[in-house]
Amino acid sequence: MAATDLLTNNGKLSQFDYKNVVTTALRVKDFKFAEQFINGHKPKLKDEERDNAFTFNMARPHFYRQDYKQAMRLLQTVEYNDMFYQLDAKTTLIKCYYELGEYALLMSLKDSFVKLLRRKKTISEQHRINYSNFIRFATKLFRLDVKDKKKLSELRIQFDNTVHVADKTWIGDKLTELGV
Repeated sequence: MAATDLLTNNGKLSQFDYKNVVTTALRVKDFKFAEQFINGHKPKLKDEERDNAFTFNMARPHFYRQDYKQAMRLLQTVEYNDMFYQLDAKTTLIKCYYELGEYALLMSLKDSFVKLLRRKKTISEQHRINYSNFIRFATKLFRLDVKDKKKLSELRIQFDNTVHVADKTWIGDKLTELGV
């Protein structure tokens, strides 16, 4: 029995377990494993979840490999009938826009993302806080004058003192890249 068979129930793999395995592989930068897993386990996903889960997860290695345009193309084809896919896709799109310097697109998505967090009652308060903090720090990063070392330092302190931030590693990495 393969280790991944432990994740199946009646031969089917949950879209969330699928996503979690991919996330883990990407965090340790094992892109080859992530893509092999995505492709190799696609048939084990439930029929009604297969296309969305596959496409969403295929976008993620593209993002990690800095192929932001392909990641965005894939994310734009996903139908978001699951709230967590929707939240994570919006987060990934904001990161793509940041990396590509697409200010207008980032601000437009930020506004719609904030509205989604405010309106959707099914989002827990903890998730609302995590994603709101991500939006706040991502937009501050984008707007920040990178030559203003005092503001950079202040942002780093604010960030370090904020416990609940979705995709905290990415924000931290961007601050580190800016020298704080």
